[in-house]
Amino acid sequence: PGQYALSEQAQVLPTTALSSKANPGFKPNHAGVFDSLIDSYCAKAQGHFYAPNDIEGDLVEPFSGFYSKEGDSYRVHTVNKRLLTRVGINRRRATAQDEILYSLEVMNESQGGSLSGQSQESVQTVFKSSLLVEDISAQEGGELADLLHSFLQQRCTHLRLGGSASRGLGRVRIAADKPTEASAPCLQNRIRNFNSKLKERWKLWSLLGGVDSREIENRTFLSLTIQSDAILAERWRRTILISPNMLAPLISMNSSVSEADITLHAAHSSYGYRSGWNAAWGLPKDTELVTNKGSVMLLSLPTEKVDGCIAALEKLEQRGIGDRCEEGYGQVRVCDAFHLVMREESV
Repeated sequence: PGQYALSEQAQVLPTTALSSKANPGFKPNHAGVFDSLIDSYCAKAQGHFYAPNDIEGDLVEPFSGFYSKEGDSYRVHTVNKRLLTRVGINRRRATAQDEILYSLEVMNESQGGSLSGQSQESVQTVFKSSLLVEDISAQEGGELADLLHSFLQQRCTHLRLGGSASRGLGRVRIAADKPTEASAPCLQNRIRNFNSKLKERWKLWSLLGGVDSREIENRTFLSLTIQSDAILAERWRRTILISPNMLAPLISMNSSVSEADITLHAAHSSYGYRSGWNAAWGLPKDTELVTNKGSVMLLSLPTEKVDGCIAALEKLEQRGIGDRCEEGYGQVRVCDAFHLVMREESV
């Protein structure tokens, strides 16, 4: 979400992203943001104490939210809100009722643009999303994606979302782009770049003392970054981790990967609760324990078995993990490129 053009793609900052506590944000107007996943693993695996700070030696703290990259510039996406104060009306006298005063928190119709902290003209508030539709033909004839696009264009151009719709709030306009074929994911390049950077940082940390490097030999590391809140369950119990037992059946499509082959090295995750309202049934949805978006898990598996898992990992990115993926939960990204932003190269 945020004030970005429709051509830009917003992503979620991983939980391991850090920024200066005194001046958080992307460069050039702020101290910069970097990722700590690889360094924290290398340091702790080699028995070193890891207390991150920025290149100036200042304290850092987690930096979360949505961002997008345009060239070499990074942009943060936020949504501004305001309070509307209202008074109750006495239906008999048609005047203000005593002791009935309330406030509504609403999103602004426009947002103050911000590119690396620089003020820009206000732009309309836009939320961008995408729908992944399998390449199948519908019964009426024609591709399902084309039929869905036509339906959105004809029936769903103007809607009201949220509460207080009868008071004039929540009016939105939906614009649907024509269906396009999804570009082939560059997953193999992401995995290769991630492991190359991890081995590079491993050698750097090993200079502090002689360390046996057998832990990373013949192993390929994967990071799983949750892009939307995920509803995870293991053996009928809710959890906030993607465990080897949960991942093995999902990636063993064309390989012999088992639970014993997968090792969970680190988990940076937090939890929350999500509910909702089913308008069709007129009933509240169940309250679910969710793994918050941005959570990161670092795993590894034998290198010789990685090639057989590529297709399954691509499918995992497309369909998601956990329950209620059709509602947008459980989107995941393998080896997110932001994990390669090191402390000395903060952006």
